[in-house]
Amino acid sequence: MKLIVVAVVAALAAVAAGGFAWQYQAHFETRTSLAKAQAERQKSTTDLKAAQDELIALRRQFSEQEMALNQLQAEMGNARAFVDAEKAISARLRGELAKMKEHSATAPRARRTAQSTNTAK
Repeated sequence: MKLIVVAVVAALAAVAAGGFAWQYQAHFETRTSLAKAQAERQKSTTDLKAAQDELIALRRQFSEQEMALNQLQAEMGNARAFVDAEKAISARLRGELAKMKEHSATAPRARRTAQSTNTAK
């Protein structure tokens, strides 16, 4: 009977040792998985921070380019207004020149006509 009790105790000890070993192995695997997950999370956090920094830089660059575009558009509007004003002045001067040419061409004829009518009287 002692032998049976010893065998049962030995079997229970073996089962307990097996259970303990299985639990230790599961705990080790869990800790390994946790360490991998933490490393991946750290890498993802680093990648996210880099992406956020890049986004901030791109937003800043976009803002600068947008301001430059607005400045260039304003300058283009001013240049367009200047060109339009110059065109209007040029058209006015051409009109005045045409009137002066017409007047200078008709003035001598009018004087000759006036002189010929004065001498004829």
